[in-house]
This record gives sequence, structure tokens and C-alpha cells, in this order.
Amino acid sequence: MIEVKDLTRYYGPKRAISNVTFSVKKGEILGLLGPNAAGKTTTMRILTCYMPPTGGSATVGGYDIFVSQKLADGTWSEPLNLGYPINTTDDDLFFVPVGNGKYGYQARFEDDTYGSRDIYRFQLFESEADYQAALQVETEEPVDEVDIEPEPEPEPEPEPEPEPEPEMKILFIRAIFFEFDKYSLTQVSKNKMDNLAEIMNTFPEINILAVGHTDAKGPDAYNMELSKKRANSAIEYLKKKGIQADRLKIKGVGENEHIAINNKKDGSDSPEGRMLNRRVEFEIIKPDLPNVKIEPISVPDELKIR
Repeated sequence: MIEVKDLTRYYGPKRAISNVTFSVKKGEILGLLGPNAAGKTTTMRILTCYMPPTGGSATVGGYDIFVSQKLADGTWSEPLNLGYPINTTDDDLFFVPVGNGKYGYQARFEDDTYGSRDIYRFQLFESEADYQAALQVETEEPVDEVDIEPEPEPEPEPEPEPEPEPEMKILFIRAIFFEFDKYSLTQVSKNKMDNLAEIMNTFPEINILAVGHTDAKGPDAYNMELSKKRANSAIEYLKKKGIQADRLKIKGVGENEHIAINNKKDGSDSPEGRMLNRRVEFEIIKPDLPNVKIEPISVPDELKIR
């Protein structure tokens, strides 16, 4: 942008009556003067002068607008008349370029003035195309173009696949079964109890209830007592495996909760059904753990109670 440095009024050999000193950066346009390519910054001076015809660059009218450029040695170049239409046959005074050199202001006599002299704003180029063309004038030293091969973009690293969460292993507590009229544990039952003791040692917060059952043979009272003995056999085995007594409870229900038939439809005995009824089942009192479950007892269809 054009930067106005100072504004003074003086009288000299060429009768200059005003002086505007300003700087024009390299590549900027000063209207009719064209682009400044003399250096990074050029200091210029607008003069309003009267020069007789014999003085070299004579004025068009009385006073005209001239421009002088500051040279490298600090002196000023010979003033150059800006010519028509900046200068007319009248006295042309007080010309000031503004902005980026596209416009200027000047005090002039015109037919439509409100007083003796008015301030006018005018464009220093004949057309917008001329102005844009002037802006595009190359003012910097040319730079050799070098073809630079673009570096290939690195391929994105594949995102690591999330490690699958380990599958939760479900631990099952299984019921145990007894021989007829017995409450001692069979070897199969002991194996199941060992598994239960291991679960309870792994999860010390688990408390269980052992529920004893019998088949339908024998008196009710006898079977009730037998069911309690079967539940107690299971609990005593767990105690021997190191499980604290306060985590263990027993309950006997006798022959009241059969899961299979004791007799067939024709009234004959069903040994397979009665065997399923002679059992101890376990219930988790607390807590409800997602990976510790009670395994349901599978009853064949022909032995189910209808």
C-alpha cells in the first residue's frame, strides 16, 4: 500500500507550492506511473509546480502535478509531468494518490463544483482490465522453476485389531445322587464335590445351600430324616476340603420335590426315575456370579412327571 510520509508547502526555484513524500513498495502500482520495480521500497514525491515552457518539462496549464523519485544517492530525479487528464489547462493542485494506486484525490475547477475549487476522486486507470493487468506485472527477479517430484504419501499403518476379550468360562455346580436308602457319597459324587470345593475356594464370597431329596419308597418321616443326612454328608465333605461352616447351609425336603416318576403308568416300579429323585441339589445363597451356574438335571422324557 502507498504510505504518505509528509506533506509540506514551500517555494523554490520551480515555484513548488506543495510536496507529498510517500513510499511505494516493490510491485505496487502508482496509477499512470506503472509498477515500481526499482527496489523493495521506492520513495516518491508529488510536486505541484509551475514551469515555464523554457524549463524543459513545461506545464500544461498554470500549475501542474509532477512526480520525482528519490535516487540511490539521496538526490531526487528530474520532476516528470503526469500529463492529461491529471493536469489540465487550469491550475492543478493538491494531487494525492491513495490506497494501492488505483484512485487519487485532487482539488480542481469543474463545471459542477459547489465552490471555487472542489475535491474530486478519480480512477488512475482507463479500465478495470488495465488495472488488473498492471497488478500482474512481474516485478520480482525470475526464479528458475524446478520440477520437484512429490514425495509419496506414506501408507497408513493398519490399525491393530483389538484383542478379543477372553471368553468367560462358566463353572457349573452339579447335583449328586445316592444309592437306595444310603447317604454316603459315591466316588462319582465325591468328584463332583471336589469340583464344588474348588469353585468355593476360588470365589470365597460364595455361600451355598445343600438340599437333600429321597424317592417315594418308605415312610415320609423316615425319608425326611434321610434327606437331611444326605445334605449333611455333602456339607461335611466340603468342610474337610477347607470350606468354612458359616458359608454352608443344609435343608431336607424328603420325598416332596420329585423331578422324575417313581412308578410307571402301569404301577410298576421305575428304578431309573427313583434314582434321579435320590439326590442333593445345591443353591447359591449369595452372590449371583455371572460365571458360576447351577447345572440343571436332565430328565429323559419318559421319566418326566406329567
